Amino acid sequence: MQALYCTALYASIVPPKPHPLVDRFVPFWQLVYHGIILSNPFPTTCNYTIKDDATRLMLTEFGGRPFFYFYSNYRDNNDAWMGKEDLTCADGRALKASVAKIKEGYDEFKARAHLQAEFMERHEAVAKDVYRTVYSDGSEIICNYRGEPFDYKGQTVQPMKYLVVEKGAAACQ
Repeated sequence: MQALYCTALYASIVPPKPHPLVDRFVPFWQLVYHGIILSNPFPTTCNYTIKDDATRLMLTEFGGRPFFYFYSNYRDNNDAWMGKEDLTCADGRALKASVAKIKEGYDEFKARAHLQAEFMERHEAVAKDVYRTVYSDGSEIICNYRGEPFDYKGQTVQPMKYLVVEKGAAACQ
């Protein structure tokens, strides 16, 4: 039987910015639809390989499918709703650099792409600034937003990196 998947461009249009009333972001939308609808969690997580470490990590924590755009800053109202960083092809050097960043995202995503077809069953903090996302096949992704390494089940998750724990195996990114 072949599966049919839909794609949602962004699960939330609200950018993940600190706000005094918000302790943390919780992937409510993903907990309902992940495994059925492929998505990118926020506009700012598009072109994620050229973004800061926290934005890159948030794409993984929220089970996002990478989206890449050339000239994402196409609007002239200076709101940078997808971030100030951009992929361009103004000349050969810019095109080569942009394509290299897309390839980097593809290579990184391959290690967790199979989880796109799995339901997201749980999301929780396992420590301050460390979050665990659990999938229906038993896989876990541990995202470490700390400035120091975090030990999880005998594996070390480096600062601002993640660990994929699959049915008895683990791989760090």
